[in-house]
Amino acid sequence: MNILDNGLHATQLMREEDFPRNFDLITYNGAKLMGLGDIYGLSEGKPANFIVLDAPNVFEAQRRRVDCIASIRNGSYLFKKETPKFTTELDIDRKTK
Repeated sequence: MNILDNGLHATQLMREEDFPRNFDLITYNGAKLMGLGDIYGLSEGKPANFIVLDAPNVFEAQRRRVDCIASIRNGSYLFKKETPKFTTELDIDRKTK
């Protein structure tokens, strides 16, 4: 997300119509530049290499600079974050003096 954020600011791709395509800067376009078009992408027969971001859509992922919650390489998890659990209990019935 830091690389994407810096790239967006450098290229001034901040218009509303740019947001759906901005991830192409760090995914498809990078693969195309490196000559990986035959082995990279979302289609049958290609390795399952991708990350999962904690956002409902690309606009929110960019706006909130969300965390990567999982990374998959060749169909297997490299890592998967668990949902955070909070252990501090609040005592809302306690009266202050």
